Amino acid sequence: MTTPAVEGLEFRQVAPLLAALYRDGLLTPFVGSGMSLGAPGQPACTSWRTFLVRLAQGAGLRELPAAFQDPGRSPTPEQCYRLADKVTMLLRSRPRQARDEVFRQALKEAPEFIPPTPQLRALTRLYWPLVLTTNYDDLYWAARQATLREEGHPPEPLAVLGRSLSDCHRVLRSLSEPSRPVLWALQGYLGGQCAPPEASVPSDARRRTLALEVVAGHQQYQRAIHAAPHFRRAFGEVFRRRSLLFLGSGLLENYLVDLFSEILYHQGPGQMPHFALLRRDGAPDLYDPAFLQTRLGVVPVFYDRHDEVPGFLEELARDVHWPRDQPPPPADFAQVEEIVYTLQPPPAPHPVRLVLRRGRVAAPQVAWAAGDALVLNAGRREGRPVLGRQALALGALAPCPGVSLPLEPRRWVASETGHQAFQYGGAPLFAVVARTSDEGRNDRDLGVIAPAVCTALAAVEQTGRHGRVHVLPVASGRSAHWNPIHPFAQMLRGVRLFVTGMPARTLREIVLYIDHPGVWHPLMAGKLPVTALLSSDIQQYTVDMRDAAGESEVLSVTSPDATSTVARLLAICGLTNPGEWEVQLDPPLAPTLPVTADTVVVPTMNLRLRPQPAGGEREKGRGPVDTTRPLPDNTR
Repeated sequence: MTTPAVEGLEFRQVAPLLAALYRDGLLTPFVGSGMSLGAPGQPACTSWRTFLVRLAQGAGLRELPAAFQDPGRSPTPEQCYRLADKVTMLLRSRPRQARDEVFRQALKEAPEFIPPTPQLRALTRLYWPLVLTTNYDDLYWAARQATLREEGHPPEPLAVLGRSLSDCHRVLRSLSEPSRPVLWALQGYLGGQCAPPEASVPSDARRRTLALEVVAGHQQYQRAIHAAPHFRRAFGEVFRRRSLLFLGSGLLENYLVDLFSEILYHQGPGQMPHFALLRRDGAPDLYDPAFLQTRLGVVPVFYDRHDEVPGFLEELARDVHWPRDQPPPPADFAQVEEIVYTLQPPPAPHPVRLVLRRGRVAAPQVAWAAGDALVLNAGRREGRPVLGRQALALGALAPCPGVSLPLEPRRWVASETGHQAFQYGGAPLFAVVARTSDEGRNDRDLGVIAPAVCTALAAVEQTGRHGRVHVLPVASGRSAHWNPIHPFAQMLRGVRLFVTGMPARTLREIVLYIDHPGVWHPLMAGKLPVTALLSSDIQQYTVDMRDAAGESEVLSVTSPDATSTVARLLAICGLTNPGEWEVQLDPPLAPTLPVTADTVVVPTMNLRLRPQPAGGEREKGRGPVDTTRPLPDNTR
């Protein structure tokens, strides 16, 4: 009997599974040097062979090995390792900045800044909370910023992390907690190819640390893998808890094979497959599908030409992109459209369903005739709500009874339940204003969102006419001061305040719409403690503290308040010298928003503390704690 050969798969065969893993928050790109290579004539980063040749020239190596002298000849991996080891030895005598510059110049062919490659632009069409890379360059960072600009989104900082103990801790926390998007540079990071190095990593200290982690020679690889057990364990955790998608990666490099094999030997295979996009002409001699699957846990997905990769990634983005006007056939693409919770605190006469719904509100979802109501987010001017982009949602719905477009500002009437809720005449249309005062655009505060949402729900309930209310995102527009996951957590707390403080007699269903992947993605990945936010005011916070010697410690503290402040958390940690610390919230607030002792901290944030720099350097998004007011007593 003939034994059937194990073959690789085609992209369309795995696309439904990749889309499903992405929607569950599990798919994670592993980006290699091939993603930074351009087409012939296109400015981009150099190939590994060219990089080593240019690195040897920059190091002053007088004669290249024979395998590198003929441009038409491809040196073996062993020959590349030997040359890299020789060059890195020569560069050890150079000052750090000079050595880093030799690496930067060797990474690209042109002296001027280069654009990100089409394949990386295609990759950034999707929101990725975590990306692993063996590259030293800033092309992924640049591609991501370009995509955000093109789609009309504000810039979002990217945490570039390395192999240090504290960085590995942050990577692992990002698997289970909301955080800013992470680029995990496994072999160090230099930047400076698409933009100045300080653009992607603003802190000079961080740039120095990441540059020192750059590995190229054999000895450096051995040290990176074998002398850092915390890194191997962190990588093993990611390998088991995420489905990796290898793109442009030297999958069969010895150190990677050893790393994967060690994980599989000690921990066994994980539940999720990994995938690698590989060029078909390397199979089956180089990329043996049976070996890749059984020994490395990687499913090979073959293509014919490198220029097909951007198209595959664009296709994946179309399958799962946000928002989604026409979902693919359910037979091929199963997806979660909503998550339902039941709330019934005593003495409520009946339960209230809380529905977390993916996407924007649409006409079939709002039944005015059945008693539905709609709550829009608004600002305020001269005592009346000022609607933004959400007003456009009304035009996409069936005509609302008692409402004609455009809306007339004078018809908004403040609710008796509070100054943060308005009703449009007697229509089933309401507005919530999460502001601290009656005027201005910058009087926004995360601490106001929960009571404002509670007030708006109470206004809907007070009419006695509505059994279901649709609530659009609050304080999370493009001009908002914070990551959209923070106001969403406060909206959940507002629902809890309403349900526990005002037993609903007519309102039976509250629908919250989530139209941002930065909220839905963590929700699907289990990073957002929804049940805890709806059930208790007691919440857990993470404080990441690094002292002046560079020692890092992560503290987990619990506060009786669902919304705490920087001062409160510092007091719980026993820090009575707040003026000596710089504070950063992660995911961060807007760069223009200072962090003070009164800054609200919600459970979706991590608090990061660093000593005040002696030289006055301050990383973007950090600020000294205001010491003009006393810290609260941490025993209360």
